[in-house]
Amino acid sequence: MDLGKLTLVRLTLTCLSTIMMAGGLGIDFDQRAQALAQAPQAEVDKIDEALKDVSTKYRLREIYTTKEGETVGGEINQTRNAFRETLTMTVDAPKGSPLKSERMRQLIYSERPAAISTSNRVDAVVRRFETLRFEPAPQGLNVAKNPPLDGLVIWAMRGQSGEQIMSLQEGRSITDFEYQVATTVPTLLNFSELLPQTPVRVGDTWPLNRVAARVLVGRGQVKAISLNGSLKKVKPQENAPEQIEALIEVTGQVATDLGTSTLNLQYLFTFSKKAAAQENIPAIAGKVGGKMLSTEGGINKLSMAQVELSDVPGSDGRLKQVFERKLVYERQFSGKQTPLAIPATAPTPTKANSWLVFEDPSNRFKIKHPPVFKPQMDEENSILFATASDIPDFIRIDLDGAGVKPEGFRKELEAEWKAEGTQIFALTEGFLNDKAWANRRVYRIEAALKVADSSATQRGHFDAYVMQFPQGNQTYIAESTTWQERSDEFRNMVEEVLQTIELSTPTASAAPAATKPPAGSAPNPPTAPKPLASPATPAGLEPPKP
Repeated sequence: MDLGKLTLVRLTLTCLSTIMMAGGLGIDFDQRAQALAQAPQAEVDKIDEALKDVSTKYRLREIYTTKEGETVGGEINQTRNAFRETLTMTVDAPKGSPLKSERMRQLIYSERPAAISTSNRVDAVVRRFETLRFEPAPQGLNVAKNPPLDGLVIWAMRGQSGEQIMSLQEGRSITDFEYQVATTVPTLLNFSELLPQTPVRVGDTWPLNRVAARVLVGRGQVKAISLNGSLKKVKPQENAPEQIEALIEVTGQVATDLGTSTLNLQYLFTFSKKAAAQENIPAIAGKVGGKMLSTEGGINKLSMAQVELSDVPGSDGRLKQVFERKLVYERQFSGKQTPLAIPATAPTPTKANSWLVFEDPSNRFKIKHPPVFKPQMDEENSILFATASDIPDFIRIDLDGAGVKPEGFRKELEAEWKAEGTQIFALTEGFLNDKAWANRRVYRIEAALKVADSSATQRGHFDAYVMQFPQGNQTYIAESTTWQERSDEFRNMVEEVLQTIELSTPTASAAPAATKPPAGSAPNPPTAPKPLASPATPAGLEPPKP
């Protein structure tokens, strides 16, 4: 398989045939109901003439409102959405055929604008999830017993690198899996980024910005973009001539830290003649004037194919991997929808409503953590929680600490660090007696270090925890490293995270007795600060290992 020869033609074959499909996602999408009185015939005639004129420019806008009930013109106050997405990962193997894994997810949800800026940008929405199908289900996820996202209501708002979400249901936490799905759905927060920012004629093209690129690729950190939109046609719907459809195509490439994606996207922007106004553009400074239709409508159908090509880590470019994504989306603006309640005041993030629940795939334990930490299996018995920054902070939890003795643990670490040339600026140890640790015994080692071969000028702050649980005489070891100046704040947050661990084994009557550690049982010292690839993959898709 020559993965380097993937082209836009491949995308076209998989994408364009699906844009016109209707009713395939389990929702009957009615035409938008309009509350306006019949427009004067003269105005309708003007709009009809403008639609026939090939030189007409179109200003395509989505206008949002937070009010309930009937809307005016083309205003959008609540939508019901459905999408189906297929995710495929193909990885070259050193020997034999490439390895391939595939997953599908299908979701129905509603959302409503909750905060709108003065420039008509949606800054926050209330979103309610209905049904989710996911095949095959991720390891350790019992979809039949605990359906993910079922009935979950969240507050979603703009963040620096994506959505920030909070649960609006008291006592209802959000899992990592639910977070991955909930923050990667098509949303009112992002649709305005896909529309042309200036009036365009049929055949005109325009560049899309970095925010639009991030929305479309759905993963990784955007490094470079070359995306262009094009207005392909504008025509009345066959079964409802008062409704006008504008077909828009977006093609190009987006380079991220995970690879280079080639995109091919088409969507329909639908508006009513009653929500359009014909304007005359005067000829100014030598520029040709003409007609312009200012429209208020919305994107109601979208289809996209994405192919991301990258090197297999550690293969020196000899092996390639391909991530493919096919998306079909539809949106309903009217019909029977239970109104979503908007909170009287915008919620603020707390541990209760914004921290995520990580569920061990082998059902050994659960732990809560801030969304800034992305979990991944580091090894079979080790889970890594790392930030996505260039110099990441991390928490690593080793589930196999049997035989580790708290006392003397410092000497093990200190000897290894000195042997590797690591500079040790401070080192302390001792048991923690905080009641927040409940009935577990916790021994902490703190160190300020600088790795010998590190190019970073700042010191690293390392903490290790030996946690002995009464349940099943189990011992976990946790390590954390930060390169931030305020290491005390990071340490406090790490300990809040570790205090949320819940084991799945039966409770024993007493804490385990200390035993002598076997040789080489001490955790590894912190390594030099190096960028980490984002461990998260869309909707739980795990690439096969070559």
